[in-house]
Amino acid sequence: MSNFERHYETQAHKLFGDTEMHELLCATSFSDLYRQSVKDQSFIGAQALMRPYYVPLSGVLGYDWGVIVNPESSRFGLVTFEHDDCGCPKSPDEDEDGSGRHDGSDNQIEDLWLQP
Repeated sequence: MSNFERHYETQAHKLFGDTEMHELLCATSFSDLYRQSVKDQSFIGAQALMRPYYVPLSGVLGYDWGVIVNPESSRFGLVTFEHDDCGCPKSPDEDEDGSGRHDGSDNQIEDLWLQP
């Protein structure tokens, strides 16, 4: 049973506050790469927050969490921590830590890609 299932089983039909939801997302949504970077104290250069396909959630959770909207990303459609890796395919120009993966790309600020 996953952490989420275990938590949800004991908390069914509960309304979560921002802090509780943040803690639950931290317990269930970090990628293995992010967990390893925290353990090793290493840097993730392709942090989701600075990538063109990261759309922040609305409200308070949007300060730390968003969704990756690149269908080629391993994190496509997943709630993603802002400092986690974006999961997009590596670029031939990027540095070893992932920096430069989307250099020169447009971003999703204001979600203009949703507009007609």
